[in-house]
Amino acid sequence: MEDPTHDELTDSIVRAGTWEGLKIQVLHGVPHIVERNEAALTPPIAMRFSPDTLLAYYRRIAQDGSRGSATTSWDWWMVLMSTHLGEAIYALDRIDGPAVITIGKFGFTATPIRGC
Repeated sequence: MEDPTHDELTDSIVRAGTWEGLKIQVLHGVPHIVERNEAALTPPIAMRFSPDTLLAYYRRIAQDGSRGSATTSWDWWMVLMSTHLGEAIYALDRIDGPAVITIGKFGFTATPIRGC
């Protein structure tokens, strides 16, 4: 199967965010969490990663999901990526100060912004 485009992956993040009570908007090509459980986030939380990093993350999840599973790679991506997004939001709550969402070893994660 052909890899999804960066726009398709970004759109999937926006859609999955709704499952976690998030409103995500793409501002200047960067996804930002602008609302959480219908409350505005000021400032919005940016999701900072390169297109190559996002694609590598997709491939890692898709590969894991294709092992003996009846679900498609895309379905597996949506479920696991959404779960990781929820975990990143949980981690965000534990950071005292400004943060962004990045892609770490295990998927989406909250990363403090240093020097702010």
